[in-house]
Amino acid sequence: MDVMLSILDESNDLSDYDADFVNKATCMVQDELDLHVGKERLVKESDISNLVYLQAVVKETLREIPAANKDVDFKGKHFELIPFGGRRKSCPEMTYGLQMTHLVIDGLLQAFDVFTDWPVEMTAIFGLTNAKATPLDVLVKPRLSISHYE
Repeated sequence: MDVMLSILDESNDLSDYDADFVNKATCMVQDELDLHVGKERLVKESDISNLVYLQAVVKETLREIPAANKDVDFKGKHFELIPFGGRRKSCPEMTYGLQMTHLVIDGLLQAFDVFTDWPVEMTAIFGLTNAKATPLDVLVKPRLSISHYE
């Protein structure tokens, strides 16, 4: 769910989000899934290229939630801080990792309504990697026919 929440981040100083913003971002991805995939079948790898909004969500998340535990003004020189690396030292599994990220998020949001009725606390614990101080609690509700869950 960090992927969905990160698109709302305008500043690293924000500590919580309104539940309506989280629910709206989730609904926008679900609307795109319903339009391009439908509810009759599950999402496939070939559908990813048609899901432009979801691709933007994933890219924004990788940009907005860096792997480094502090702000670094890298100006294109510290490629180890770019997700999956960069240039000659980029991760050979980047394509696979991004495809799996899309498929997991697609599958989750196609199969379930994910929402929260309370503010989402986004305070981070800084350490080797960035982590949330408070776990993200959400409610889920099935949105497809029962045959898709068997």
